[in-house]
Amino acid sequence: MMLLFTRGLVVTVLVLGSLNACLASRILVVAPTYATSHFRMVQPLIEELIKSGHELTVVSFYPRVQPHPNYTDIDLRPVKQPYTLDFEAWSLLNDIYELFEFSSSGCDEIFGSEPVQNLLKSGSKFDAIILEAFACDAILGFPAFYKAPFIAFSPMALPAWIADWVWNPTDSSYIPDQMCRSVEANSMYERMFRSGCQFISRLANWWLNTRPSINIVKKHFRLNLESLEDIKSNVSLIFENSLPGLSGIRPRLPNVIPIGGIHLKPQKPIPNVSSVVQ
Repeated sequence: MMLLFTRGLVVTVLVLGSLNACLASRILVVAPTYATSHFRMVQPLIEELIKSGHELTVVSFYPRVQPHPNYTDIDLRPVKQPYTLDFEAWSLLNDIYELFEFSSSGCDEIFGSEPVQNLLKSGSKFDAIILEAFACDAILGFPAFYKAPFIAFSPMALPAWIADWVWNPTDSSYIPDQMCRSVEANSMYERMFRSGCQFISRLANWWLNTRPSINIVKKHFRLNLESLEDIKSNVSLIFENSLPGLSGIRPRLPNVIPIGGIHLKPQKPIPNVSSVVQ
């Protein structure tokens, strides 16, 4: 029941809050990360919007299996070899570096690729944009290019550098941080560790992600931007892939909505199978 309520809430907010409720809207979805778990988070939203009659253009590595008249794929599979994050059990600095390195390497190649450039040159117009907020600030070139309102989805419990888009609280003394591998901070050491981890992740985000992303936007979107901060602050909503039982309790602003488990389908009844005890 809770899952159905969450789905209904998400779709209602999408349709009534950002889109024209009277006419079918044209929506662009940008999910440039080669990770099934990331795409499965946004896939239920895509399906519900299609059922509502909206036209979707989806940029991803996961083209639709069954064609749909309201669904246009921008297939990224031919662009580059899949990028994988080789997270190590106790190598936090290496994990942070690999995460943000994706911005300067992967996004530069993806957004400069033929499929994406053909989309940008096609003259298409969109009423709203749904994009992945992860480790690629250059993705903000899409709402800037199309001058459309946009919604972001975070494939993990809201990390500090994404929470900063809307100034959502990230006080390290009591708020969990999935990137820092912490759910509770009971000791002074744990709180100091989380504070240091958040500082390092924010610094790495700026140096390896935000800073080079400005040049990527200038090059591939042909926009003369000196900063991406104004675009970040214009995000209408952020959907967060989190559940309190797994990610801990945290404060959220009204425009930060947890939708963890949205990919789960309603449970099927257990078949009535009788067993015979020998």
